[in-house]
Amino acid sequence: MKLWNLLLFCPLGYSLIFGTKKLFVMDKTHLKTYVDTWIDIWKTSPTPLSDLRMNECWKSIIWCTEHRNKPQSYCLCYKRQNYFIFVMENDIQYKLKVIGLLESPENVYSSKQIEHIHEQLELLANVSNYTVDYSLLKNWSHGYYLREYQ
Repeated sequence: MKLWNLLLFCPLGYSLIFGTKKLFVMDKTHLKTYVDTWIDIWKTSPTPLSDLRMNECWKSIIWCTEHRNKPQSYCLCYKRQNYFIFVMENDIQYKLKVIGLLESPENVYSSKQIEHIHEQLELLANVSNYTVDYSLLKNWSHGYYLREYQ
């Protein structure tokens, strides 16, 4: 009986997302810490993509703020915080919607990097019998690389 009373006052999550060996769910409030340092890096040593990346940083902060308390919205970390992937579960359509992808300035590129991200997202979605939906990613620069998987 005491356990039942305890469960009544504890919020239960309905999420089916637990992460994989390479994708970790991160608290959305911690993103601003990373993004602030990344913006400073792009301001001090600009590259041709600096403005685009800073814009995506601000978009990611806004998304995380708007979805901070939404239980089916997640910020996933990939490759030791080199990428943050913003996803939403749609348990009615059985889809894992990829909203955005933010890349660290210290990221070391490899030819198969986007393919590995796609494989990890597929693995995560398959655990819950979801399909990965990249259609909302078209507004982000990395949407170009992932559109072939749509």
